[in-house]
Amino acid sequence: MLEINLNILGILHQKLTRMDMSHQNLLRKKISILK
Repeated sequence: MLEINLNILGILHQKLTRMDMSHQNLLRKKISILK
């Protein structure tokens, strides 16, 4: 059970970090457009 939960947490963490990265990229694009 614990191993499965850890795997799910790892997958969720990967998805969140990916979303965070794409969000940061979008922000950079917006900032560069503003400049």
